[in-house]
Amino acid sequence: MRSFALILCAMLAAGCEDETTATPEAAALQAECRGLFEHLFQISPPPGAPAGARGETDPARIAARVAKLPVEDFALCAAIKDRSVIACMQRAPDPAALRACIPAKQD
Repeated sequence: MRSFALILCAMLAAGCEDETTATPEAAALQAECRGLFEHLFQISPPPGAPAGARGETDPARIAARVAKLPVEDFALCAAIKDRSVIACMQRAPDPAALRACIPAKQD
């Protein structure tokens, strides 16, 4: 009975393959989003930081923070149809410029 449960678990785990990077296009979107999130941590001061504080500079800490982001953040980023918004955000030197990249809500 125990071996049956292990086989069943293995089959279920195999069926749960990460489909978000199953294609080269999806992998490219994930990489683009990862780069955006890294940039966001670089330009955004941590919550509660004094005025004028800068974002994270240590690549290891940036990578650790990006790794903690939920999968849904990557899915939302990858779902953005207008990729010029992402490109604009990646060029933004500060949070104010980043906000200017977000298109106005259409009625």
